[in-house]
Amino acid sequence: MKRLLFITILLSFPALVFGASFGAAREYLLRQGEVIEGDLYAVGTTATLVGSALGDVFLLGGNVFVGNSVSQSAFLIGGTVDIIGSVGQNLRIISGKTLFRGDTGEDFVAVSSDIQILPESVINGNLSVASGRAVIDGEVMGSLKGVVGELILNGKIAGDVDVTVDSVTLGPNALIEGSFSYSSPKQVVILGEGQILGEVFYTEFDTRSKAEQFLPTLWGTWIFVKLIILMVSALVMHGIFRSISNSFVERAVRVPGWSVVRGFVFMVAVPVALFVTALTLIGIPFLILGLSVYVGFLVLAYFFSPIIIGSVVFKYIYKTPEIPVNWKSIVTGVFLVVSLGFLGWIGNILHTILFLITLGAIYQGLFERFVSAREKNE
Repeated sequence: MKRLLFITILLSFPALVFGASFGAAREYLLRQGEVIEGDLYAVGTTATLVGSALGDVFLLGGNVFVGNSVSQSAFLIGGTVDIIGSVGQNLRIISGKTLFRGDTGEDFVAVSSDIQILPESVINGNLSVASGRAVIDGEVMGSLKGVVGELILNGKIAGDVDVTVDSVTLGPNALIEGSFSYSSPKQVVILGEGQILGEVFYTEFDTRSKAEQFLPTLWGTWIFVKLIILMVSALVMHGIFRSISNSFVERAVRVPGWSVVRGFVFMVAVPVALFVTALTLIGIPFLILGLSVYVGFLVLAYFFSPIIIGSVVFKYIYKTPEIPVNWKSIVTGVFLVVSLGFLGWIGNILHTILFLITLGAIYQGLFERFVSAREKNE
């Protein structure tokens, strides 16, 4: 009962402060006709929004569907993300596959293995894409930037285009009003009446020379030092907390959605609570203690992140029923985490998600142990 009350207060506190709504279910659904007045944060194996959200929206799920309007910005993460509707401000997507038919008030950023922007879609800002394959049939009022394997452009781009691609094709309805700059192993293919009104800048992309430049950058800078420090720290952390290390990994892998929610709530709720505590003189000792605990949790999450991602990779590579946690999985995880630093803002987003999952799993694991120990003493 105490545990339930504690979690309820913790989860509801940010909502009371920021006017946000939190939802988590196996199949989350905001029904047609329902209206969320503030921000919405929802997690589920499927996350569906066919009602209206008047604030920002964050949806995380295996399948994410938005079939109505979002008044402000939207951040969607899922195996598949389908959007049929409007987003008043910015739209951010991380997915395996994305389908978009609608409009955005500002910028659209997508990291997806496959993205398709259907005809009659309008992006009233800039479009940034990192994708294996991107088909753009809609209209972009700003510029287009991206790194894409296969780019098929058959819509209108009012601004400039600057992309790095393996191949690029302009369809018969393509219209680029600004300049067209592209780096690729081969030149653009223009079909039918596709047009480029601005200047064209072509740079032949030499993948071998890029790889040759990568190695000295990796081994000749501070990245190598960071790699060693993170590897040693992660191995030491696992050695010290071996008895509970496996439980952290288990929670992170089994319920990643809930772990993200818990990690996010922890990061938001604790600083706010400490700030309120600092307003009273009697709260200063608790403030110092709280800051120490908070920083301790963040440090643990940072060093346990490679342990978790390495165990996940080993589990799926070797297809083991249990989740392996050993020095091999930890070393693999360290290399993966450090590699995220070479992916720019995309890597930062992925690292943040991994960090929140780890933080949520650590919080839940330590809280359950605290409750269990207290019940035994009573």
